Amino acid sequence: MPPKEAAKGPANALVFCDYNIPKGKPLTQVISDQEPFNAQFGIHKALWMPHSKNNLLAAKTIFSIPQDRAAELTAAITSTTAPPGPQDSPATQPSAFSDVQNGTADVSTMPVDFELGYGGSRKMKGGAMLVMRATTANYNDFKVWVIEESRKIYPGLCKAFCCKEDAGESASVVWVAIFEREALEAVRAEHDTTKPSMLRSLVEEGVMEKVQGLEWCVLSAAFDYDNIAGEQQAVVCVGRMLDPLTSKIAVAMESLGRTQETFAPTCSFMIESEFEIRVKELTAGLSQRAKNHLRVHAGGPVVLINGSYVGSIREFEAFVFKKYKYKDTTPDGMYAKRAQKALAEYMQQKEAVSDFCYMDIVDGETNQFIKPRVIFEIYRSLAPKTAENFVSLCEDGYKGSLVHRIVKSGWLQMGAVGDEKCIHGAKFEDETFCVKHAGVGDLGMASSGPHTNATQFYVSLDKLSWLDGKKVIFGRVVDGLRTVRAVARAEVNPWNQRPVVGYTVEGCGKLRFMDVLQPPKHAPREAPKAGGGG
Repeated sequence: MPPKEAAKGPANALVFCDYNIPKGKPLTQVISDQEPFNAQFGIHKALWMPHSKNNLLAAKTIFSIPQDRAAELTAAITSTTAPPGPQDSPATQPSAFSDVQNGTADVSTMPVDFELGYGGSRKMKGGAMLVMRATTANYNDFKVWVIEESRKIYPGLCKAFCCKEDAGESASVVWVAIFEREALEAVRAEHDTTKPSMLRSLVEEGVMEKVQGLEWCVLSAAFDYDNIAGEQQAVVCVGRMLDPLTSKIAVAMESLGRTQETFAPTCSFMIESEFEIRVKELTAGLSQRAKNHLRVHAGGPVVLINGSYVGSIREFEAFVFKKYKYKDTTPDGMYAKRAQKALAEYMQQKEAVSDFCYMDIVDGETNQFIKPRVIFEIYRSLAPKTAENFVSLCEDGYKGSLVHRIVKSGWLQMGAVGDEKCIHGAKFEDETFCVKHAGVGDLGMASSGPHTNATQFYVSLDKLSWLDGKKVIFGRVVDGLRTVRAVARAEVNPWNQRPVVGYTVEGCGKLRFMDVLQPPKHAPREAPKAGGGG
């Protein structure tokens, strides 16, 4: 299928102008004089290149303009006075083209059939440009070839127009392509029909009937209304992989990164435990508002612009609308599938070294599932024996068990199902201490001393560095820290740290990457947050 950028939008046209420049007048002044035309006629893009005409300094200009305004622009170019301005402006000012009358200006217009690329003043200025006038023997074949192969033939292609004048398969076309200046000679060679080349093969294969002319140049100046000028905006977003809002920001950043040359995006999808660590790193040394991000924005994506903290999704949307007039009216929920796909791709990439498991936890007071489901990554390659035991118990053992201990700012302890259910016997050894405690969401074996691992495990609520070298870390929370924290806020008995209200593992098992693309079979229902809000 043709790329999205080749799809037709509102009908545009190219207006080609070739005119002499008055002696002593620099091209920069000519361009400045023509600026009013850009707003007056809704010009999208304009390209300028100097050349010699009749032994005089001349310029060629190509305007991209709405097709229904092309005739007005042509009339204004060939007029000796400027087009009418506001009511309080003189209507008889000299035209920007008034110096090029008496037969010295050539103007032609052709409708644009389709466009490729996004342009950008900075990218187009100084770039190489080809203007090819030709007749196709089979226009549809030519169009398919252009869409599929143009980025290979024209390195660094930033903008291209295909103008078609006639109906039918045999059509007169003007093909305009702007690409990297460094590739000019190589591209020229591919258009030399006197030697084996890409263009010659199109003629021989019956796609092209005749090439009437090839013009090559380097653009001296360019204007692009669709690109917002100004300082470079380095925009950084870090978000949870399974958060639809991260996906929504990513879509906006992808679009603006292609279409706006001042927009420099960096978007990172992270599993939840890794995300929280990264947010703390990013906001260290910034304002207190930035440091409170996880609490204020409920774990939503964090956005920084030029190193300064902005906020999350709503602040980002306000910035891109004000600066770039970008607005996405798609409901946030529509991005859930994209987020699920991102997690599935992560799991698929990791399947050679990691397993994944899930747990659905029920609040005993309300008898409701707590959302979201807790998903664990299990480090099979680092601790294969421990991983095998945990995965096996998730599939047959942990269901119906309780969160039996909550150490405030420490950990949740679970898995007291009887040491006899350990698949390696009553106890097994500490496999490795190579993984250190990193922060909230670490998954470790709860033991009573060296080499006493069985079935009990814990999920950390903070960085427990003092347990490094004592407890085996064999996984981490990929998603579901909101549920972990909801349980952690529960009231406990002071003498044994057991929750006053029971929290039960209602469902658990091994999770495969294709599973996350579908809703859970027993979708967790919304429940009041245990022990408080937030």
